[in-house]
Amino acid sequence: MKLLWVVLLFALTCLLEASIASEVIVRRVGNLPEHSYWWWVVSTDGKRVYAMGARAQVNSQRRDMFTVDVDAKPPYLALEIDPAVEQTVTKYLLQEPFPPFHNAQYIRASLGDDLVWLTRDYDFWQVANGRIYALLPLQRDPDVYPARWRTIHEIDATTRQVVRSVDVRNVLPKGDASIDVERSQYIITMQISPDGRRLLTGHSGLIMVWSLPDLQPLFYKPYNSDREITAIELSADGRLLYALAYARGLLVLNLQSRELERWDPKSQPGTPQKFGIEDLHMVDMALAPDGREIFFALRYVHVKGAVAALDTSSRKITRILRLGPTACISLCVVGNKLFASCLDGIYVIDIDAWRKNPTYQPPWAKEEMGNLNTSLPQIVLVHARTRSGYG
Repeated sequence: MKLLWVVLLFALTCLLEASIASEVIVRRVGNLPEHSYWWWVVSTDGKRVYAMGARAQVNSQRRDMFTVDVDAKPPYLALEIDPAVEQTVTKYLLQEPFPPFHNAQYIRASLGDDLVWLTRDYDFWQVANGRIYALLPLQRDPDVYPARWRTIHEIDATTRQVVRSVDVRNVLPKGDASIDVERSQYIITMQISPDGRRLLTGHSGLIMVWSLPDLQPLFYKPYNSDREITAIELSADGRLLYALAYARGLLVLNLQSRELERWDPKSQPGTPQKFGIEDLHMVDMALAPDGREIFFALRYVHVKGAVAALDTSSRKITRILRLGPTACISLCVVGNKLFASCLDGIYVIDIDAWRKNPTYQPPWAKEEMGNLNTSLPQIVLVHARTRSGYG
C-alpha cells in the first residue's frame, strides 16, 4: 500500500511539473478568431506584434490524407497583439487584392500608422535616417509573383518625394555566369542594418548588399539553390548576415570577407545548410535579441509544426520544440518571447525558460504529433494563392 502511494505521489508530481512547465514555456495567444487561419506574425520594432491571416479550412476525411483549403480572396484579417498580455487588442479587415504578409510596416500602416499614405503605391518598405526605402511593385496581381519588386525608391519622409530610384537590372553585373539575371532581378525581401548604413536584399539565387544613404551596390553574393531568400537577419556585431533560402536552409554571409561560411560540415559549399534536420523544412527565421540563437519555423509539408534553435557559437541545432499538428509558418521575437504562427493558432514561447528546459515538449504536442519521423499523411493544398517562398 505504501508503495502504491509513492507511485501515485510521483505521478502527480510529474503531472504538476509538466503543467507548470507548459504554462511557463509555451502558451497560446488569446482572443483569436475561432475559424482556422493561415497566420503570418511580424514585428516592426521588437515591441509590437502584428498578425495577418487568410481563412483556411482543414478537412480530414481519411487518415492518410487531408486537405488545407486556403481562401485566396480578400478580405484578410489583420491583428495587433499585445505581447505583454498575449492577447489580441485590434482586429482589422484588409481588402487589398495581394497584401504583403511578411511586411510589418505595411500592416502597421494599414491599422492607422502615420505612413498609411505609402500603402497607395507600395507594399514593402524600410525606414532609416529620415529616408524610406520602398519597393515599387510591377503590379498588384498574385499571378505575377514573384516578379513584383525590382525597383527601389528612396523617399524623403518629410516631403514624401522620391529622391532616388534604382532598378536592380541596371546594377547587376553583365557577363557573370554565376548569376541568372532573369531570376535574380526581383527582390524577395530586404532589411536595413541596425546602424542604418547598409541595405540588405534577398533575391532568388543572390544576396545583395547596398550602401546607405547613397543606395549604391557594395557587392553581391550568388548561392546555389532552387529557392529564394525570404528572411534576412544580422548578427549582433554586424559581421554576419543570416539568410534563409525558403525550405532549403540557412546561408551565412561574412560581410567582411564577403564569403559564405560553411557552418554545417555536411553541406556543400555555397548551398543552404540544414544542420542535420533534413526531414524538416525551414520556412521562416528570427534572431534572438542577444544574438545567441537563430530560431526557425519548421514544417513537414503542411503538418507537424515545430520550432528549432540554432546556437550561433556551437553552430548546431540544440533544441527542437514541437508545437502542434499543423505547419509552423512564421516567427517573430519581442523581448524574451518568441511568437510562432501555425494553422491551429499562434504560440508564445518563453525563450529563457526554453533554454533552461531544452528537452521539454508540450503534452498536447506529444499526443498529437507522436514521432516526428513517422510517415506523414498526404496533404492536398487547394484554392491557395501560391506564393514562392510563402505558400
